[in-house]
Amino acid sequence: MRRRSLSRCGSPRSCGLPSIEEYKHDYPKEHGAVMERQMTAKEVLMKYIIKNKLLWYLAIANIFVYFIRYGGATGLTGLMGYIIASCVLAIFFLFMTMGGKKAA
Repeated sequence: MRRRSLSRCGSPRSCGLPSIEEYKHDYPKEHGAVMERQMTAKEVLMKYIIKNKLLWYLAIANIFVYFIRYGGATGLTGLMGYIIASCVLAIFFLFMTMGGKKAA
C-alpha cells in the first residue's frame, strides 16, 4: 500500500475520505442550512490576501529592504568607490547588527 503525503490533501474529502462530521457523526446545529463548500482561488485571494493590511505592510517593508540590500551595494561601489567584496561585507554586517535589536 502506498503511503499518501499529508501535504497533497487539503481536506479529508479531497483524499476520498468522508468529512470529519460524517466520520464522527458530530454535526453542528445548523448542519442542514450551511454545508461545507470549496472556496475558489479568487475568493481565497480576495478574502485572505488582498484585504489583509498586515500582509501589505510586510510587502512594503520588504521593498525597502530590497532597495537597501541591492541599491546600497550599487551605490557604494559606484559613488563611494568601494570594492564589491567590501561592499557585500558592509551590507552583511549592517543586517547582522540590525537583527539583534529589539524595539523599545
